[in-house]
Amino acid sequence: METSSPIFLAIALEHTIFRKGITKIISSFTGNYEIIIEAGNGHELINKIEQSTQLPEICIIDLNTTKMNGFEVLYEMRLKWPDIKILVITSLDNEHTITKLYNDGANGYLGKDSEPDELEKALKEIKQKGHYYSASTSKYLFKAIHEKNVLPSINKNETTFLGYCGTELSYKQIAYLMGRSVRTVEGYRDHLFQKLNKRTRVGLVMYGLNVGLVGINQFQHEFRI
Repeated sequence: METSSPIFLAIALEHTIFRKGITKIISSFTGNYEIIIEAGNGHELINKIEQSTQLPEICIIDLNTTKMNGFEVLYEMRLKWPDIKILVITSLDNEHTITKLYNDGANGYLGKDSEPDELEKALKEIKQKGHYYSASTSKYLFKAIHEKNVLPSINKNETTFLGYCGTELSYKQIAYLMGRSVRTVEGYRDHLFQKLNKRTRVGLVMYGLNVGLVGINQFQHEFRI
């Protein structure tokens, strides 16, 4: 009997017990899914895809991981492998996060409290239609599609700087780690103050945490010169 071609998957979820649980759940689905890459964070995922002889068709990633968060993974994936579909799993469920995921090119979104049958439905629809968003997120997507400038545009350097804001590093130290001048880093800060309507570094950090641009303990550096 002829069988359908396998749908190759990659999974990047930070917590091992959660990642293994998702893997076991997917193995019970009726579709012909084959997990070819498992990673603990976005950085590891990118490295493994680069080294793999077989590209995944769909990647399941966690929005909030160390080293590279979900938005940074999306940015890199869209540059290197624009045809790979990306399903984001996160505990964050708010307008800013979901809208930014949509704007940044995610093909689907699931909350971490979703039932297994919704994960199966998401994978099937991403395979067949190229996208999946649950009914609960449709109002956010409608707004994102029909309104301009729903979210401020934050570039990659500003996102990286935003993550460092959650540490005790000085602007001089942040500049060193980013390979930029102090004046340039202060420029990122000032642009973010203006874009996000914030006045303090703490305000920037809270915004980043609320929308998932940065995660708790995302940057843990021992700074030495």
